[in-house]
Amino acid sequence: MSRDRYSSSFRLIMQEVRVYTAHATPNGSDMNMAGKLGAECPCGFSFVTPHGQDDAVAVVQLHVDRVHKADYPQGISRADAIAELKEVK
Repeated sequence: MSRDRYSSSFRLIMQEVRVYTAHATPNGSDMNMAGKLGAECPCGFSFVTPHGQDDAVAVVQLHVDRVHKADYPQGISRADAIAELKEVK
């Protein structure tokens, strides 16, 4: 996949994450930042969320579906997504 396609996919995913985050927190503000989870993909995509494991798994699965569909046509399982998560301070 070309870098331009990664860039446009990354922008689309980040827009979706921002929209989701804005609706998931009161007034779009950050809730308690303790216990943040995040992940980094070899393609350069990374994220951090304070919203817990379910939301972090959803972001990983969305990224794989939107950017790496050719490599993972069935997506990735919850267990595989959890394995990619790291706790961030």
